[in-house]
Amino acid sequence: WRRLYEGIEPLEPLDITFEDYATERSRLARSDAADADRAYWLTRVPDFPKAPNLPLAADPARLVNPAFASKTMSVPAERWATIKRRARDEKVTPSAALAAAYAEVIAKHGDGAPFCLNLPAFERLPVHPSIDRVVGPFSSTMLLPITIGSDVWAHARQIVTEINLALEHRWFGGIELARALAQHRRSGADPIAPVVFTAALYGAELPEWGETKALASQTPQVWLDCQVLERDGALLVRWDYVEPLFDAALKREIARITA
Repeated sequence: WRRLYEGIEPLEPLDITFEDYATERSRLARSDAADADRAYWLTRVPDFPKAPNLPLAADPARLVNPAFASKTMSVPAERWATIKRRARDEKVTPSAALAAAYAEVIAKHGDGAPFCLNLPAFERLPVHPSIDRVVGPFSSTMLLPITIGSDVWAHARQIVTEINLALEHRWFGGIELARALAQHRRSGADPIAPVVFTAALYGAELPEWGETKALASQTPQVWLDCQVLERDGALLVRWDYVEPLFDAALKREIARITA
């Protein structure tokens, strides 16, 4: 897409489209492996934790066109490199380490019970030699059960384990699991996983296309989304949240973290 946008060189014709990819993925999702993944997740539904029980200042169902607020901070490159080295020594990914730290903050304001965390994930199945050149919404969702322990690194290792389990049973993804949870709980309009952690850490920085003037993000059924990405060797951390929904204590915590 960038080559086309900048007119660097003409693009070679493709013999696959995103529609072809979606059709093939749907076919694979009807396989025996998909049936096994569905059975696996359905056994976990009865004990799967609910959304974090965060202190709210308003009823989410009564908010109409809610305003989102954003707070951003940067972890300097040297400090971020130290965190990544420690994560490597602890045998966890940087994303898992940050997810564990984020979960610690959420748990601090919750009721101590296990909770569900929503992780957007990238998925591009190798169904065709040219699939890496196709532009499309190659994304999925993971729902992770979170139980806070006394050691954040042990918690990060548990997150790695849960992510690997989700990948092993990917044919019944987060959207399908959320539907199964809603049906089991008869929860109606109550959001299943409104607290999100988005880690755009791909092992290499995404190229800049110019100076970033402003960022905005808001998604239906999402109350709070912490996004992390690397820029110029540093770690950029951004919190997007429904401003009128949360109580003052949590908003002060977000302001303190991002100050």
